[in-house]
Amino acid sequence: MHWIYQATVEGLRFYTRLPTPQNIYSSDRLNYQSIAWSLPIVGLIIGLSGASILLLSIALGLSPMIGSILAIATLIIVTGGLHEDGLADFTDGLSGKTIDHRLAIMRDSRIGAFGALALFIALSLRITALANLVEQNLLSALLVILVVASLSRVAGLAPLIFTQPARQDGIAANALAPTLQTFIYLLALVTLCGFFPAIWLGHPMNAILATLAAVTGAVAIQLRAQQQLGGYTGDVLGAAQQLAEVGALLAFSLS
Repeated sequence: MHWIYQATVEGLRFYTRLPTPQNIYSSDRLNYQSIAWSLPIVGLIIGLSGASILLLSIALGLSPMIGSILAIATLIIVTGGLHEDGLADFTDGLSGKTIDHRLAIMRDSRIGAFGALALFIALSLRITALANLVEQNLLSALLVILVVASLSRVAGLAPLIFTQPARQDGIAANALAPTLQTFIYLLALVTLCGFFPAIWLGHPMNAILATLAAVTGAVAIQLRAQQQLGGYTGDVLGAAQQLAEVGALLAFSLS
């Protein structure tokens, strides 16, 4: 079980800003082959932060909308805005005229109009969908946060599996990708977990729809990246997670 512990520490170190044990060494080459197996646990830990704030907000008498805003804000703080930054950079990069120009735009730390709009739309959908879930059933909404935090990160691995790096340098270019078999196993696992909140909401099929929506969103980003960039970058992986999360939340909120 030591490898699970080590992979979880590695996953938390990459996906969050949470303190991690320093006795676990991190290689410069990101090993998604092992980290992938820790994503259900890593997602659970990330999701717990948002679910806790949401529960506290509702207990204090705040509205579902305000509670949802605070919950999503907590998720962003815990992850350091890693995925949101990727979405903004990727969207800005699409305005370039050539592959090299697009990649250069994505490396620019400044945010452009397209990136800002993409963030606004994604945040609006995430918050609104979560608020809708709270109004339907608070317990289900809390469970959905946990499931989606894991599901979106598993689905967000799609570009790693189905395409090649767009650059020859950087962390993403040197990452060890998980296998398709691992990807399918993990999707099956998080889908099974998704049945718990879906059943509480009275719509069991929403668990399957959430997985389909998450994978569709991530693959859509992957295909767009392949077309416009020639492959994936770290920003592409972040954008894939974001679209996967939006799709999953919307699917769970269907009534």
